[in-house]
Amino acid sequence: MLTLPSIFAVTVLDENTGISVGAKALVTVRLFVGGQPYYGDSMGLTDESGRVVLRRDQLVGHFLEDQKASPMDLRIPLVDCDAVIEINVLGGKEFLARQAQIAAAGSWIRQDVRTVYEEAENARFQTTAVQVDLTKCNEGVADIVVRLRGRSDLADPHR
Repeated sequence: MLTLPSIFAVTVLDENTGISVGAKALVTVRLFVGGQPYYGDSMGLTDESGRVVLRRDQLVGHFLEDQKASPMDLRIPLVDCDAVIEINVLGGKEFLARQAQIAAAGSWIRQDVRTVYEEAENARFQTTAVQVDLTKCNEGVADIVVRLRGRSDLADPHR
């Protein structure tokens, strides 16, 4: 049984320097059922300090909205999801491909999701995923740190 914290607070740092990656890194959360991906949502864009916050009521509200749009795909209630979740930052070509998919999907995708994908600057990073066991987190605030690597091909401007 899944117990969501009141607040997910994610800080995104550069893996090499430990310094904030700054604004406009898009962070997503993925929930699982039986170890299989079930539901994903945008947490939003990081602010200047490299932080993004998602409240439980926002996640639940997004899920319920998406469930209305896709009732056959989202039949399992959030409470029945696994306690281990994943915090993701798509990067590089993987991010660019997803960004193009979101743009092409049009009205099938929530407007808030389309907007953050348009504004995100994730192409400069390597994709990173961090698993978080919510049974080991405070029910109030889950403070999560994600450490990103820059794309190695960015060091060579001719690539």
